[in-house]
Amino acid sequence: MRRFVLRCLVGSVVLCGPLAVTGVAEARPRHFDNWIFGDGCTMSWSQALVRTAGARNTVLSTAEGTSTWSDPATGQLQIYTDGIRVWAASGAEVTSPATRLGGNPSAAQSGIVLPVPGQPGHYYVFAVPAIQGTGNNGSLTVSKFNLTGAVPTQESAVFALNNGQLDVGEMLTAVAKPNGRDYWVIVARATTGTNGQVLVYDINTTPLGNATAPAKVVAAGGGGTTPNVSSSGNRPFYQMASNPEGTKVAAASFGEVDLWDFNPATGDLTNGKKLRESAGTFHYGIAFSANGTKLYANALYGADRGKLFQFDMANANAVFDYGALAAGAVDDGAGSMALGPDRKIYIAVQAVGTKLSVLNTPNAVGAGAGYAASAVDTSAGCTSIYSLPNALSAFTRLDAADPDKDGDSIATTADADADGDGIPNRLESGGDDVSKDTDGDGVLDYKDKDQVGAGCTDANTDGICDAIPLKYDTDQDGIPNFLDLDSDGDGIPDLWENGGKALDGNGDGRVDNQTDTDGDGLADVVDAAPADGNNVTPKTTPIDSDGDGILDAYELDSDADGLLDIAETGQVDANRDGKVDGATADTDHDGIVDQLDIDEGGSIKATLGDTDADGKPDFQDADDDNDTILTKDELGAGGAANPVDTDADGKKDYLDADDDNDGILTKDEAADSKLPKVASNDVDRDGKLNWLDDDADGDGKKDGVDGSTPRADDNGNGVPEY
Repeated sequence: MRRFVLRCLVGSVVLCGPLAVTGVAEARPRHFDNWIFGDGCTMSWSQALVRTAGARNTVLSTAEGTSTWSDPATGQLQIYTDGIRVWAASGAEVTSPATRLGGNPSAAQSGIVLPVPGQPGHYYVFAVPAIQGTGNNGSLTVSKFNLTGAVPTQESAVFALNNGQLDVGEMLTAVAKPNGRDYWVIVARATTGTNGQVLVYDINTTPLGNATAPAKVVAAGGGGTTPNVSSSGNRPFYQMASNPEGTKVAAASFGEVDLWDFNPATGDLTNGKKLRESAGTFHYGIAFSANGTKLYANALYGADRGKLFQFDMANANAVFDYGALAAGAVDDGAGSMALGPDRKIYIAVQAVGTKLSVLNTPNAVGAGAGYAASAVDTSAGCTSIYSLPNALSAFTRLDAADPDKDGDSIATTADADADGDGIPNRLESGGDDVSKDTDGDGVLDYKDKDQVGAGCTDANTDGICDAIPLKYDTDQDGIPNFLDLDSDGDGIPDLWENGGKALDGNGDGRVDNQTDTDGDGLADVVDAAPADGNNVTPKTTPIDSDGDGILDAYELDSDADGLLDIAETGQVDANRDGKVDGATADTDHDGIVDQLDIDEGGSIKATLGDTDADGKPDFQDADDDNDTILTKDELGAGGAANPVDTDADGKKDYLDADDDNDGILTKDEAADSKLPKVASNDVDRDGKLNWLDDDADGDGKKDGVDGSTPRADDNGNGVPEY
């Protein structure tokens, strides 16, 4: 029997090969690449994000809820549902009249499909009923399906979670856990006296069953009052959604729009707030933008019918009102909203059901989000009505599903360079190739307790490390180094830190030319044996500038000169932690934060200056100005925070070939300089080093005019006159 972990939030309604583009586009989970909705509508996206309206589906017809699931690596449709019936990709029904689910296609989010944790090719389909009348409602039901054989089968009976003791409304969403394998399923109660309580179900490798678990009531968090969407006894209609990171959950319901913080590791909901309140408005659709900075909600009926609202997550009180969705329309009720894999938000509008409206650039503020009414064609002869499919966010991280992270058509566990940065996986993990699933338990080795051993903390004993060990995730951003294009988080791509900037013309942190003759995952331009299929040794030795045994891509001061790499590459680091300042959102989970990621409209800010033009960038050069004095010894009393500039010429001494501006190069004023020989680094013993002393010998004459030339030895004693 399954023991559920549930959490209730009182009084809140439901929570809420290669690509045909320049370089190698980001890889992404493709589980939401095929949509089937409404009265036979279909849309799909190619790997290169080309959207196509397909032929009309002849088996699904609904005004509201559906759900689909596609293979995260290939984008091939696997299974779909209307909350009652379940179909395989072929269109063959897998359920029978006697084994259909307890959902209802008239529920806004009638169902959701999720992979069974640890069982590839097996799926759970969860379903919720439509709200009927004012009494108690139906329960959350689920059944398990097996698609591994020639004929898909329904592997379990349909059963009601909690033995049917907890009635639920029409809202249903899911959030992936950080471990990349397990999930939370979130619903809202619809029982007299408990309308709006939120239940959070823990879906992991323990088989589901008709278990009963006490509902845990979560008190209002964050010192505020938990928003009560059901304060007037209203039922939990319409939609809920999470942001791609799974850290926010929002709900659109009768009378208000609500937002909560969500902890995807623990399933806790806290810090609830009302973003909008309008007693006569039926808010229906809700969706976050791909980078999670904006939230959108619309209105189906009531005072604000047909309006679309934007909420800025950086300032949740800022609301942009788009007004009527269709100019001049009066009864243009707006229905479901869904974030597509192309980062656009699609909107079903009842009055123009043959087309969808769209937000083309929803990460932008206000009108910059690019709203276009009735701009997207669906299948010929179909109507969407209020319907769009329900699923995990298109940008959910699905490591265990083994997507192709670098877009080279080789799945992660078979790819010697999974992120396409030219550095083999084993070198990115200290010599261990932890990109595999050695024991076949559905958990990749880098976070599998059985494989990691010492250094893996597993407080909840699920066999998955609570955090990725430091040796496999240098910057502790939750992305292992072998999938992280900036493993130490300093704003310099690993490829650049390994001497490969010239191979990255578009600045996305990946090798541009991914031609791979032997198909081992390591591009020919960096593969020492590009045609052998086995040797994944790189052509060049990975760079370790300071010889400390840690490659430059995985440490913050590569040359050990006391100056952090981020500072030596011209980036802002106000808190001096060696990592990129500002927003840390990483929509595509590639390890490069959005503000620096060309895939998200950003750009790399690092500049690889080489002061002495010796071929080594300053951040990898222990003597930046080649004056024979190490950079760390030229910082002065101010250290890295305020390096000295002896001659006040605007160049710090460690970048200045003539520190005291006396006309004599610093390298010629040191005791180890070559011809003529300098007897001491402080000839006149005044406490000033020669190269910082414009009268190094204390004879009252400036060094630059002491003798006929800067190197004069007038008395022939072997010591320059300066």
